[in-house]
Amino acid sequence: MKKHFSTLDTLRIILSYPDIMYQCIERMDRVSDKLIDESVLASTVRQHAAHLDSTEQQRLFRAFDTENLFNANIVSDIDKRENGRYLLFQDAILTLFRLCEASLYREVTDAKLRSRIVSLWDARDRLMGTSFVENDPDYIELTEEIMEQLGSLLAMLRNNILAMQRIGEKLENLTADASKSPEDFPQYRQAMFEKTIHLFDRHIKPTLTFLDPSIRFTDGGSNLFDTINQIRDEYTTNYKHIIADHILRYSMSFANIFQPIQKVERQVDHFLRKTRVGMLQSNAMEFSFQKLKKLHKDTQTSSLKHLFMDSRNFSQYSSFVPGLKQHTRPQVYQFDFGDSISYYENIFSEIQLRLSQLEVAQPTTVQGNSHKDDLAGKRLERSEFLYKWLEVQPFRTTNDLIATLHYRLYDWLDGYCFTDLLTTVVRLNHKTDWDYQLATTNRFSYIVIDDNAFVYRRRRLIKMEKRNEQ
Repeated sequence: MKKHFSTLDTLRIILSYPDIMYQCIERMDRVSDKLIDESVLASTVRQHAAHLDSTEQQRLFRAFDTENLFNANIVSDIDKRENGRYLLFQDAILTLFRLCEASLYREVTDAKLRSRIVSLWDARDRLMGTSFVENDPDYIELTEEIMEQLGSLLAMLRNNILAMQRIGEKLENLTADASKSPEDFPQYRQAMFEKTIHLFDRHIKPTLTFLDPSIRFTDGGSNLFDTINQIRDEYTTNYKHIIADHILRYSMSFANIFQPIQKVERQVDHFLRKTRVGMLQSNAMEFSFQKLKKLHKDTQTSSLKHLFMDSRNFSQYSSFVPGLKQHTRPQVYQFDFGDSISYYENIFSEIQLRLSQLEVAQPTTVQGNSHKDDLAGKRLERSEFLYKWLEVQPFRTTNDLIATLHYRLYDWLDGYCFTDLLTTVVRLNHKTDWDYQLATTNRFSYIVIDDNAFVYRRRRLIKMEKRNEQ
């Protein structure tokens, strides 16, 4: 007679090797069956026991023996079929392993949620006719039933959220895996698209609708939050405030679940839209490629009549080529400076200004560099020197006065820095006794001084027209 383990020892051994149950549960979900084939379970156990020593192997085989599982109440029933025996594990055991592995969470369907809300409706209707007396066993059992329903519903939805939050990661991994095999990518993407649509329509949207506080059922039934509030109001009216507070906390927990599911819904919806557009574009390109490939194949013959591809039918069928012909292309800028009189006038004017600048007798410059740490006296002396320099400088109308001053100072002033440019700009900005006017524009430009870039608004220098005095 074989020696069997107790329920606690059997469960301890099973939990020590969780991958065995993970594979079995995953197979059960894949074939949509609540029972597992005894031979499949035995094969999985032998696979995981291959690297163990003989003593641990015997211990593992004995724990997963069918009779031991049944006597330990791990398996609730054994179904004998034509192709072998099938084991029905306790729901609590399966729930425990699903809790340990988030990928094994079963998505909530619309039918499950509908049955849950119907059960709450029935409990609410029975609560309205109860006595609310502490000694009444019917009232006590009904209160325990309501709390159990709310607790199990909350646990089911939380587990469902953990599974849904991994959907985005799964979709990214699936897309990355599909891109590694370009040959099978179209078929793989189509299968992934159909699977995601099924998940979105059958699991995500029903859960989101179930938790939406603004939803109203077509048969007139109240939604989840209205039903919970009605149950809580019954307890509050009959002065059962402790129970009413518990129900209020359940309602708040359900409300907190809505936003994470809504976020997952937006992610999956974006993925479906992007995938659908990508499939349409891929199919269109593949169709056009096959037609062009056939036209190109006709040019590979020895016939001189088919040296070029005859794309007349392709151009008429597809709107791509006519649309490309109608697209406005950028015109190449023609450097026809030889025909422009104003261009030469600007060049001669600039040359004349530079020559007149050189003819002006320049005062002795103050040697030394201008730093922000210089003494105040040297700063003042340098500023006065720049003021005198501005008085003898010729100017003309320009769209960027700051750039003009920058290049003049850069070529002439020793130790030129940004402070010198700022001094000249401020001086001209406050100058009144001349024939020009400064105007600040909304166009930006930049200059580089000592490897530092300075962004500024362009300032136009406009010559003022003199009015004739009457």
